[in-house]
Amino acid sequence: MRNAKDRIKKALAELSRQKDFADISVKSIFEAAGVSKQSFYNYYLDKYDVVFDLFRDDIKQQGGDDVFLNPSEMMLNADKLAENKDLYLSAFYDDSYKILPYIVE
Repeated sequence: MRNAKDRIKKALAELSRQKDFADISVKSIFEAAGVSKQSFYNYYLDKYDVVFDLFRDDIKQQGGDDVFLNPSEMMLNADKLAENKDLYLSAFYDDSYKILPYIVE
C-alpha cells in the first residue's frame, strides 16, 4: 500500500480533475486519500502545501533540481507539466492564496 503522503497527493490530483481547486477542501482530500485528518496534518499545513509537494515531485521527475522552488519558478514551470497543469495553474492563481502579488512586480 502506498504511504499516506503519496495517497494524499494522488487524491488531490484526482479531485482536481473533478472540480475546481477552490472547491476542494482539506476534508475531501483526506477522505479521498483514506487517511485521517490527523494524518493529513502530520504531513501538510493545507491544500496548497500538498500542491507544492506534488509540483516539486513532478519537477524532479522532469529532471529539475531537488530544491524548493519559489513562486516565480513554479509559474514558469507549471505549463510544462501537462498531467497536473490545470491543478497547478488553478492553485497558483487562486485569489484566496494571494500568490500573484509575489510574482507580478
